Amino acid sequence: MRVGIGNAPSGYYLKKTISYYLKEQMYDFIDLGTRSGFEAADYAVCVSHICEMIQRKELDMGILVGGTGIGMCIQANKHQEIRAALVQDVFSAKAAKEEYDANVLCLGEQVCGEGTARMIIETWLNAEFQKNQQAKLQQMNQMEKPIVTHFFS
Repeated sequence: MRVGIGNAPSGYYLKKTISYYLKEQMYDFIDLGTRSGFEAADYAVCVSHICEMIQRKELDMGILVGGTGIGMCIQANKHQEIRAALVQDVFSAKAAKEEYDANVLCLGEQVCGEGTARMIIETWLNAEFQKNQQAKLQQMNQMEKPIVTHFFS
């Protein structure tokens, strides 16, 4: 399993904590975020990069960290085949994966402490999508497909 991790400048310190955790747990991950908490960066570029790598199957999952995580989650969900979930507790992390097969986890540094973030990530990475939720996922995926209308003259 290969994980991409990215951040907005306001999520830099929590991203560093998450990176240490992933390294400690021996996950294969790539850090595509900022190199400091003061670096001026457009988080949308980072989000798009991770989402596109997931679409190309270069990454299995992504973790995005912002100040609140809201903007990153909204941006990630603009990409087809991306199911990003903004998570602030362990229960939601488990549900995001088991019920919705979330392939991007969004966290907020201003909202989530380091200990909680570690538990959220551990839960999310170890949870598995429940096959009995397949119909719900197919229905959600159907909404991503553009509606083609034909006009006759």
